[in-house]
Amino acid sequence: MALAATIATKNPDAIRAGKRLLNHSLDIPVDARLRFETELQLQLLGSKNQMEAVMACKDHAGSVSGLGDPRDQTRSLDAYLDQFKARRPR
Repeated sequence: MALAATIATKNPDAIRAGKRLLNHSLDIPVDARLRFETELQLQLLGSKNQMEAVMACKDHAGSVSGLGDPRDQTRSLDAYLDQFKARRPR
């Protein structure tokens, strides 16, 4: 029951992606598994739930990494997400 309570607090999209990765990657080669994981992660980046999780972490820790000025961390995160969005397959 404790595990279910912990999972319930996590990003539901990330939980679904993790389940998909586990269910579909058991019988495929490692390189295909890594490509599939990357594809799933790219789908999550910048999503509403992912951004809410980042902001909640930032609010809790004072910054994304827990170090430095939160404004600098937010600018760094925005630049990081912009790079991945630009590479995201359409």
